[in-house]
Amino acid sequence: MLELVANVTPVTGERMNRPLMRILLSAGVLALAGILIPAVPAGADLVNVTILHTNDTRGRVQSYYYRSTKPLGGYAKRAMFFQNKRPHAKMNWLTLDAGNILGYTPLSYYLKGEADTQLMAMLNYDGCGLGPMDFVVGGTELSSRISESGLPFICANVLEESSGKYLGEPFKIVEFGGFRVALLGLADPTTPSQLPADRTRGLTFRDPRMVAAEWIPQLKSQADTVFILSTLSLADNIALAVTHPEVSVIVSGGQMAELQVPLKVDGTLIVQAGRWGSKVGVLKLTFEGDRASGYRMRYFDEQLVEMDGAWVENTDYLSVVAAYQERLSKEQFALVIGSLGTDMPATKINSFETNLGNLFADAVRAATAADIALLDAGGFRGGLKAGPVTQGDLYQAYPGDTRIVVGTLTGAQLAELLSQAAANVGNDGFLQVSGVSFGIYDRAAYSIAVRGLAVRPDAVYEVAVTERIARGIEGLTGVHPLSARKLYPYLVRDVVENFLAEHSGYTNELEERISYFAEQPVEEPVVPPEPPEEVAEPVVEETAEPVEVVEEAPVEEPAPLEETAPDEYEVIAEEEVDVGLAPLPPEEPLEVPAPVEEPAEEPAPEPSVPEKVEGNLVGSTGVEKEGMTYDFSVREVTVEGQPALEFTLVMRNSGESHKMLSFPTGQHYDFKVYKEDSLRWNYAYNRYFTQETSSLALEPGEEVTFRAYWDGATNNRIPLQENLYRFVAEVTTTPQQEVSFIALYTPLAI
Repeated sequence: MLELVANVTPVTGERMNRPLMRILLSAGVLALAGILIPAVPAGADLVNVTILHTNDTRGRVQSYYYRSTKPLGGYAKRAMFFQNKRPHAKMNWLTLDAGNILGYTPLSYYLKGEADTQLMAMLNYDGCGLGPMDFVVGGTELSSRISESGLPFICANVLEESSGKYLGEPFKIVEFGGFRVALLGLADPTTPSQLPADRTRGLTFRDPRMVAAEWIPQLKSQADTVFILSTLSLADNIALAVTHPEVSVIVSGGQMAELQVPLKVDGTLIVQAGRWGSKVGVLKLTFEGDRASGYRMRYFDEQLVEMDGAWVENTDYLSVVAAYQERLSKEQFALVIGSLGTDMPATKINSFETNLGNLFADAVRAATAADIALLDAGGFRGGLKAGPVTQGDLYQAYPGDTRIVVGTLTGAQLAELLSQAAANVGNDGFLQVSGVSFGIYDRAAYSIAVRGLAVRPDAVYEVAVTERIARGIEGLTGVHPLSARKLYPYLVRDVVENFLAEHSGYTNELEERISYFAEQPVEEPVVPPEPPEEVAEPVVEETAEPVEVVEEAPVEEPAPLEETAPDEYEVIAEEEVDVGLAPLPPEEPLEVPAPVEEPAEEPAPEPSVPEKVEGNLVGSTGVEKEGMTYDFSVREVTVEGQPALEFTLVMRNSGESHKMLSFPTGQHYDFKVYKEDSLRWNYAYNRYFTQETSSLALEPGEEVTFRAYWDGATNNRIPLQENLYRFVAEVTTTPQQEVSFIALYTPLAI
């Protein structure tokens, strides 16, 4: 007798999107429950398959240090791990990569993927998908790498326009002693929008849903099960699993998430091993059945193994890497790309205007045609000397693999962002600028001018920033109102290289773009402007009209964002409503709306759950910490005729500036019930969260509500008796915030 065993440890992870939350509500508890499986029917075969899977290596050919004291990742470590696993008997091994093998690292980017594909071929992968990063070298070069290495790239929705040929193969069938596995590859159809146009020119990206509908029935007729290699979003992968239940496994990539327990959607498992090759997923499967009646999955178990100091590096692979490193130094890094007429050191780049910073910022502004360009000082690592400038020199000066995001800010928002940069003097969050000038006094920006004209708080300016700034790093939360965002899909380094190629012997002079005031300027700082006549206006009903009132700007500015689809850089605060009842009604979560949170005067302007009837208040409390208020309450309610306790946490920015909340995973909140120091129930138990850092931006006065429901039973489904319990609401930021109170709980009446 077999038993389905799954890791029941709550998995936390990165940003949880709404489709993912819905499927977790309806299927997450069932996916983790231990289910007793009937005895294997007489004559049925058992087939054991273990998948070694990776994704999003993104050019990390060599091991690297990242928040660790020992090197992580690299193909030499991965080789030792594979060699350790594959000799095990009575197991069929399948080695798969979801895609995004190539990336912007020098060995991968400048050598056009030669090192990556050779090393992957040496590792004997059975199949590799394609992701956006695999096209950074261009479709022609990628096609050459596929041919040269013999690496089995599998992709059914990318074709050459002229010939109609697939880039790689659309599918592959692998056989284990009569058991056949069909591999289908699906690439992210948004790839062309993420890269320069020349990288995907001549290629057609078909809709993966249509392609899957065409191929999966054919593959099912030729094989006993179907696996997909996908760089689609998790939401799209879930939709595929729902539409095509005959798919057993989706090896996914693209989000660089760690799904430590497979996401189970009906009979389909979705796995993802994280980013940069720091971990390898080991998915063990047992199929039971026969060719005539078909096979079904009877057992699965997943483990993510870290490629850390426990694994030595294979010397053969190190030799290959060393040879490519020598080629990089002699061929690419020695290539002269332009020349300078003066030295441009990186000293003081995090505290003053510099020639080096002006060069980079001017190049970005010229390329994007934006009004203003802003680069964070943290991207610079060295200077440039007068004379010929090589590609290696440029890389040493600016090794960051960041691209450019262009959007719009009002003058008031720009001033706030520059004031945050002024407060970062001496740190990586200081800015080098083009198209704008300002003075600094007491950690604030004064005398801001755009192209020589004083900034107007209500004017709109087009601003180009790095991806790092767009994410709000180094406390630059003033970038979050950046609207109408679009990706300018070139590396900052590439933009500067092109600029130098067009300006031989380039030189520049300091222009007082950034200056310091010895005494406080007579004028008030631009942020926040406080014109007395505007503040004194008595007409409250017309707050939407007087744009000059900057106190209103932080509250009013997010409104236009609701009219546009959020891109990958935007963070929209929305009400998260979920249920924690067991058994969980499968239809109920899908009906829960997810509106963008708006300040509301009424406790419940519209019911979040159908037919909810409120009852007695069990208890409530409220605290204020560091400009944030946390109001927590627990109330008896009836939901669809079922008694429950409703946990509600309203988190509000009560300060006068933007608040940027950072979360180490996709879990933003949790509710708990304690008896003394013993945890009896928590909302996050048996729930999946993608493991990727996430963030939430709140304007002054903006709030977000977290809500969950509890039926009065422990995590082990034992009803609690009447007693005093401690009710806790947690916001899982770093550091974590907790609000709690002690109250009498009386068992819910059925």
